[in-house]
Amino acid sequence: MSNLFSGSSKLDKKAGARTDFKVRLGAWSWDIASGEEYRVGAGLAEPYPVIWCAVEYFEVSGAILHMLLKHISPSTTHFGRTLLHHAILCGNTVAVKMLMKYGAHAEATIETTNKAEFRPIHIAARLGLSTVLQCLIDSGCDLNSKTKNGETALMMCSKYRREECLKVLVR
Repeated sequence: MSNLFSGSSKLDKKAGARTDFKVRLGAWSWDIASGEEYRVGAGLAEPYPVIWCAVEYFEVSGAILHMLLKHISPSTTHFGRTLLHHAILCGNTVAVKMLMKYGAHAEATIETTNKAEFRPIHIAARLGLSTVLQCLIDSGCDLNSKTKNGETALMMCSKYRREECLKVLVR
């Protein structure tokens, strides 16, 4: 797959390639009411834009995501979450760094139908993704931001026993 997109890509927006279609490759789905993610198995998640696949199935060079980000905003939302939220959910630190480079907002709040409020730092802390957490901190996220329930990332690390993330937060 990466050979098709590397170098002078044939799937270049300038050449008229479409990026507005949706695919059903994802393994994650999202409850838009609670903001909770759940793994459903490859191909069973809701259809989403192609750039979401570039985050979820990130290839080593990052060429596909890089090319798409030249034409699509990293702030693009799908069911209330951004590409940054999706990259964190997928545990993809390299994609997180690339999205931040292209202007993704480290404080982007997830929008759910029942008004749950949490940010990328909360997802990384809850999932125990210490390298992603460090990337968000380096990008200037608010360490003291709170969820709708009043929890900080530090509280979530403690609650879910995420020791490596605790170490990152207390440095």
